[in-house]
Amino acid sequence: MEGVKLSAILFAFLVSGMAPFVIIPFLVRREVIDVPNVRSSHKQIAVRGVGLSSLIGILAGLGLLLSSIPISSAGPVLILAISAFLAAGVGFVEDVSGIRVTCRAALQILVGLLAALAVGLLFAQPWWLLIVIAVWIAGYINVANFMDGVDGLSSLHGVVVGSFFGFLGSSENLSWLSNSGWIVAVVFLAFLPWNLFRRGTFLGDVGSYLLGAVAAVMAALAMAAGISAVVALSPLAIYLFDTSTTLAKRVVKRERWFEAHRSHVYQRLTALGFSHFAVAAIVAAGTVLTGVGGLFVAQDPTLWPVLVAEILCVGVAYLGLPRALTSVRRRNKRREVSAT
Repeated sequence: MEGVKLSAILFAFLVSGMAPFVIIPFLVRREVIDVPNVRSSHKQIAVRGVGLSSLIGILAGLGLLLSSIPISSAGPVLILAISAFLAAGVGFVEDVSGIRVTCRAALQILVGLLAALAVGLLFAQPWWLLIVIAVWIAGYINVANFMDGVDGLSSLHGVVVGSFFGFLGSSENLSWLSNSGWIVAVVFLAFLPWNLFRRGTFLGDVGSYLLGAVAAVMAALAMAAGISAVVALSPLAIYLFDTSTTLAKRVVKRERWFEAHRSHVYQRLTALGFSHFAVAAIVAAGTVLTGVGGLFVAQDPTLWPVLVAEILCVGVAYLGLPRALTSVRRRNKRREVSAT
């Protein structure tokens, strides 16, 4: 089983790393490009939709895994693969031709419903919980899409979240979760150099929808398999904090919350002068902290209140970072002025 895991992981990494050599020229010919808008943190026109290579990598790795594991372990992997394909497919259509907001939301909910039904049938979940799972999956697809705004942010999130489920699956003797997690991690790791070192290469909606779907579905599968919700959701906390508070503020201010904007914490950090990679590293560091806490609590579930407290502390610290840094800079500037 270990050899199968390693071969699937390596195959996923190689495929996703090499696929952009074919995908980028294809997208350029189709004129699938991104023009910066008010929400964008980049300035140049870019090729979007390169996340199609990540989809190919994930399907390649999961496909090899499915061909070599017992049927008893195939169900969750198959659910993850189909969910990834469907969500990324919606994102790819959005990248290429655009979809109306209402239609896009309906398609995302449909993906969530199909995944929830599959999870429910496999793990015998109650019907009311399927509605929660469907809304959760559709919601986190949007969360990942909202957070895909600076270079390296989504890729690092995929690496950290995938690694979390890789470790969690190993500790809980859930080989399908461990293998799937590591495949997701290496696929987004393979995309990271393309995003950081080749200007104008983005995941696009196909990649961010893919990221949101695999993260949400792995969390749903983990919870259905008996892992506590606070543990399964721990590596997703920072993304949820950023998106939920930002949307809440925009709704309170009666702003059109679904329109492009630069109100997210990560966008405000970029506006303060931090590089894209620095901002991505800050978000990833917060995700590592909450995820590591989740792994510890998985070993001793009685410590779940400690994990909740940690997540709240890390989340509040992250949300307050732009204001704290702005205050420090103003204080330093006043000192410089008074010194002269």
